[in-house]
This record gives sequence, C-alpha cells and structure tokens, in this order.
Amino acid sequence: MVPVLESERLILRGWKREDFPAYAAFCADPERTRHIGGPKSAFEAWTQFAAMPGAWAAEELRLPPLMSFVHPDNLALQAVARRLGAEPMPPTELRGEPRLRFRHSVPA
Repeated sequence: MVPVLESERLILRGWKREDFPAYAAFCADPERTRHIGGPKSAFEAWTQFAAMPGAWAAEELRLPPLMSFVHPDNLALQAVARRLGAEPMPPTELRGEPRLRFRHSVPA
C-alpha cells in the first residue's frame, strides 16, 4: 500500500493515471530535467511513471530485490545507488544502450 502523507498545505500520495500528462510534460522539459538525464519521450516518461510504484509495493508484495539500470556516464546516479546500499552487478544493455546494474536489497 502506498502511504498518504498529509499536512495543512500538502498531500503526498501515489500516482493516479490522470497524473501522467503533467508528469510527461515535466519529463519533456529540458531545463527541469537537466540534472536527471535530460528530456524524455512520452514512451520513456510512461516507462518511468509505471515503474515507480513498484518501489512502494516491494515490501508488502514480497518482491525480489529491485534493480537500478544506470547509464555508465551518469556518475551522480551511480553514487546515489551506492549510497542506498545497492550492490554493483555485471553490466548489461537496456534498449540497445549500455547500462550498469545495481541490485537493491528489499527491507526485511
């Protein structure tokens, strides 16, 4: 279950399908995405949008360990994966592009 956090001025909740157009617009904006890999196509945005809830569902659904696929040039994201305790795995390809793999432990 995705938690809902509420304050007087803000509600943080999981994605809803109707949130996608705003997310896709954000992902298409070069300025907003310049530190997170640059603009994304609608397909790439949908892939991310659809994958993110899996991080919330991981413990409750007893999913296997999660994986991060990081472009070799994205040093910042590699550092984030390592700070999160992810273990490096052998490199691979994703949609024809080289990727480093990091295996995340699922909380006990």
